[in-house]
Amino acid sequence: MKGKFLLIGFEVVLLAIGISVFFYLQLEKEKSKIESLEQKIESLSVEKVTILKKIKETKEEKKSLSDQLQVYGDKLQRLESDITKTQKEKDKLVAELSSKESLVVELNGRLNSVVEQESELKAELGNARSKYQKIAKSIEDTKREKLAFEEELKKRISRPKGVELKRIVVKVAPGLEGKIIEVSREYNFSIINMGLKDGTKSGDMLGIYRNDSLIAKAVVENVYEDMSSIIVFDEYSGVRILVGDIVRIITS
Repeated sequence: MKGKFLLIGFEVVLLAIGISVFFYLQLEKEKSKIESLEQKIESLSVEKVTILKKIKETKEEKKSLSDQLQVYGDKLQRLESDITKTQKEKDKLVAELSSKESLVVELNGRLNSVVEQESELKAELGNARSKYQKIAKSIEDTKREKLAFEEELKKRISRPKGVELKRIVVKVAPGLEGKIIEVSREYNFSIINMGLKDGTKSGDMLGIYRNDSLIAKAVVENVYEDMSSIIVFDEYSGVRILVGDIVRIITS
């Protein structure tokens, strides 16, 4: 009998423990639901604040747009006034334009004069081109003698080896200065804008300068009225001569 009571008591204890566990699990489940709801409420609160902020910004933007609309309305009124004023000025200009026929005739006469001057300039340009072609042909004819001429000139101005040389001072002849106006890299010659009218002579020694620095030396070959052809010495063959470089007659 005593063992039966103990068994019943043990079952009651197990039942009580099971009920306690059940209620504990239910309590945790409800607690989890409550926490989830609290998070949702917090999220909704944040969203509410965001929405209220957007509503406030929208109201402010609406007010700003209303102000801008008022400004644009004022501008529209001013533009309408300006259009009316411009229309009046246009009518005035049209009236003035109708009285300018004589001026148009005069301008047409000037235009015809300009056209005639243009024709004359074109003719002068043709003559200049013909002259240039003649010079180019002359240079082409003399290019075959270039190497021999350079060698001969170098021998004439060079000094024998083994002889102590005096220091050579290069002096620039005052006033004799010009520019490179054409470069032929194929035949190694250039054209300068100095000729007979400048006192340039065949065989004159030239210094070629860039930024006030001597970059090469050359000799005058063929001389014409207002231009000359020059040949750069072979020792400066690595120097790239450019149109616009300064040339000066030098004596040594």
